[in-house]
Amino acid sequence: MNSRKSFINALYSKYCDDDDDDDDNDNDNESTVNILELPQLDGHRRVCQLVGMEKIKNRLKNLSNLRYIDLSDQNVDRPYDEHDDLNNHQFQLSKTHSLYLANNQLTNWLDIAKIVEMTPILEELVLSSNPLMPPSDEEIIQIGDRFIRLKLIVLGDLHYDWNAILQCSKLWPSIQRMSLFVNQIQTIQILNDNQFRNLKFLSLSKNPITDWNEIQKLGKLSRLETLELPNCRISLIRFKHDDENLFSNLRYLDLSYNQIDDWLSIAELNKLPSLTTLLLKRNPLFDTNPYYHNFNFILALIKRLEKLDREPVKKETRDDAEKYYLRMIYLDYLEQCKDPLNRQKFLDENPCFLDILNKFGEPIVEKKLTKQEQIQQNFLTINIHDEQNPDSSRRFLRKQIPKTMKVTNLKFMLKRLLRMDIFEEFELNVRSINDDSYSELMEDRNDVCTYPIDDSIGIFVQRNNKH
Repeated sequence: MNSRKSFINALYSKYCDDDDDDDDNDNDNESTVNILELPQLDGHRRVCQLVGMEKIKNRLKNLSNLRYIDLSDQNVDRPYDEHDDLNNHQFQLSKTHSLYLANNQLTNWLDIAKIVEMTPILEELVLSSNPLMPPSDEEIIQIGDRFIRLKLIVLGDLHYDWNAILQCSKLWPSIQRMSLFVNQIQTIQILNDNQFRNLKFLSLSKNPITDWNEIQKLGKLSRLETLELPNCRISLIRFKHDDENLFSNLRYLDLSYNQIDDWLSIAELNKLPSLTTLLLKRNPLFDTNPYYHNFNFILALIKRLEKLDREPVKKETRDDAEKYYLRMIYLDYLEQCKDPLNRQKFLDENPCFLDILNKFGEPIVEKKLTKQEQIQQNFLTINIHDEQNPDSSRRFLRKQIPKTMKVTNLKFMLKRLLRMDIFEEFELNVRSINDDSYSELMEDRNDVCTYPIDDSIGIFVQRNNKH
């Protein structure tokens, strides 16, 4: 049934049992008066009991010990009906600490205040997915003292921008935890040092905050410990050089499911002096390298991390990561040191490099070869002379072959290149090109690199001229 209801009716429907012992002791006359027969073509008998307000109030008294109340998805659109006679503090949820009212039909903060008035020690309030308009200045003056105890507020999916959040925040100046997921926040402004002065936790998940400069404005919140920014389409992280002591107490940062695609953005996070826990999964930067490479590089770039993407970072884990990073990047460092400007740029992008180098010393690494050097290392250039070839254009060939190629495989390749008859037999002779100082017949079982082949020593085809 989707009819809208008051907070009191929803509370009664969910938490009060119509079939308790009091109902069993009702006399027949009372039951006859309070029971309505409902139309039914067949099946079991259907009835509706009319419950008076006094009975509801008696039942509601049993809820006074509830610390947690969840009336999400109950179609609540008002605190109570006027005839309920529940105003003026006549009904109190005296021990309720947390109240969930998400996905209802509440439209204004005056009604929220009336509900909160029934919960005198309320500290946690969830109002997500309601058609709730921000309060006016007049309403704030009228109801501001109702929310003074609030420590946690959840205002997800309300289509609020930051100005709406600032207006609402006048109601709860001592707020410590604030979740604002799936709103329309693009820009951020902190008007003065007292604003959100007690805030420790802030979630801005799934807000279109693409500009890191807007996020930096939160850096003035000296007590902020946790900042959640997943799915905000952030692509670049840069801190301004003139901003110091930003996010001085920030320990937990969630940047997963964003658009970060450069390692300098990761290195910038090393400037957060208290950061120990970081979530970075599902960013395009990590799509091109294996997980262990990314994991090791992040640890090497951000020196204080104790947990990365929910994986604890032990001392041996960090040591292994830093050694891997040092091996991978050391030759690049040597190359950049040839130019002072390039060296400084390298150190800006790798803020912990010198500390890691001092910690472990210079790594033993193989020189990173150029493509041409790799070819020279693994391939051999040979000069083939076939002076008896009927095709004059094929009497000399110059080819690159793998150094590990067998002579028998070279012969097979030359039959095709020199267009020999498949049954024609021939030998290969290695000899000096300009004189007779060296000559040796190649044996099929040997590797080609067994022979001292260079530009002065060629491979000569000796045809047997027999089929």
